[in-house]
Amino acid sequence: MKNLVYIFILLFQFSFGQSTDESSQKVFEIANEMYKKGDYENAIQKYEFIEKSLKQESADLYFNLGNSYYKLNKVAPSIYYYEKALLLEPTNKAIKTNLAFAQKRTIDNIKVIDELGFTKFIKSITSIFSINTWTWLSVIFSVLTLLSFALFLYKEESNIKRFSFVSIFVALFLVIVSFLSANFLTNFKTRDKPAIIFEDTVEVKAEPKEDSDNAFTLHEGTKVYVKETLDNYKRIHLTDKTEGWVLSSAIKEVRD
Repeated sequence: MKNLVYIFILLFQFSFGQSTDESSQKVFEIANEMYKKGDYENAIQKYEFIEKSLKQESADLYFNLGNSYYKLNKVAPSIYYYEKALLLEPTNKAIKTNLAFAQKRTIDNIKVIDELGFTKFIKSITSIFSINTWTWLSVIFSVLTLLSFALFLYKEESNIKRFSFVSIFVALFLVIVSFLSANFLTNFKTRDKPAIIFEDTVEVKAEPKEDSDNAFTLHEGTKVYVKETLDNYKRIHLTDKTEGWVLSSAIKEVRD
């Protein structure tokens, strides 16, 4: 009887997942038609319904949300959603291009201090794929390692033995690379917390309190990085290594 209950639950979850996907696809298509007709506000409502009510996300969904807000000249949300899309598809040229256009509408011109060469190289290599993709690759290469090992043990032909012997080390090397890449991106995701300024003007404080001196001013659409949270304030830093405190309500973190 227990087994039947488990089967029913699994079937229900599977059918529910399918129906949700179908619903989100239909709403997505309706929203796309609204966008094509220039009805950007209603298109946004449909896209956000998919995100918030149906709990679906994709680079295409966030990209279209960014485009819709861009058409309405809303800088902060357009950049916010382009950044979310880029997290899912880091190498997508269309997202990068539109994000660059949106960033040109911001007021602040923050200098970017380049990272050390090795760190920059590691980031560029690991960002080719997402964490999930690297994880799956490590699983696939692990299976290939086991298959190669089995061939080496049970096949007598010298050519196959040589091939399987080399394959073991190649596949094992790729397992290590995939695993380390996934681990690096996971750690980077934990440390790196990008956020977008959503208020027109924000006075960044030297300390996390209202009567603290203003350190500098930021404007809508500027990208910052959250270092820590204390009460109603968040400590942020910029790409030029400048730091300060802002009210939590003034920014919106890109990663949920």
